[in-house]
Amino acid sequence: MGKDPAVLFYISNWLTATKGMKANAKGWFLNLILFQYELGDLPNDLEELANLCDVRFSEYQVFEQVFEQVLKQKFEQNSNGRLENARAKEIIQKRKEFKDKRSNAGKYSYLSRFINNHFSLTQDEKKFIKSEINFDEFDLKDEQVFKQVIEQLLELYINRNINRNIDKSKNIKVVPTFEEFKKYSISKANDIDLEKLELKYESWKENDWKDGNNNKIKNWKSKILNTLPYLKEENKKKNASSFSTNR
Repeated sequence: MGKDPAVLFYISNWLTATKGMKANAKGWFLNLILFQYELGDLPNDLEELANLCDVRFSEYQVFEQVFEQVLKQKFEQNSNGRLENARAKEIIQKRKEFKDKRSNAGKYSYLSRFINNHFSLTQDEKKFIKSEINFDEFDLKDEQVFKQVIEQLLELYINRNINRNIDKSKNIKVVPTFEEFKKYSISKANDIDLEKLELKYESWKENDWKDGNNNKIKNWKSKILNTLPYLKEENKKKNASSFSTNR
């Protein structure tokens, strides 16, 4: 855990906790609390504690007496056999949670920018990645590793959603055959130019199911619905030209 350059000092708590203490006891107690903030916990050894408090040799017996009669009650032994003040431990934990939350917020913000700059993902995919990613497992500064982590999570997302008819290799819905493509198009507009329709199908297919702007086609039915009016218009022009020639 990174060390803070300052600590939260609650005056009312300090006055209550040290009420009745002599000056030397208050000074030693403050030193021990500050070292707990610095170290996380304290050694369970009187000589080491005296060293942390800069106790002089001539003061050691007084320190020993004060610790046994007063200060010892302010600390508890933790699972590691070291000493902790309960209030200081609570403040340290809350501070850590705050720092972790702030740090994670910054990491998620960076993740969103990174995804937008390097991938073309749906909102569901982004949400899944944010819920599954573990920032402790890799270095955010290593972009190559970062990309690999996201790609692995996308693969996991695909595997979990395999029943939703998602093409694993291209991360788009399974592309239709031309017969399916034509049948659906005719059901929506019966006066389209089938030759143009087939050319449109082949152009999208050859371009790895990306449109003329190189955007991934994730829903071919929706895309063809937007394209049909243009195919119909071209068909009318073709018929008008044919009619003029026949005359």
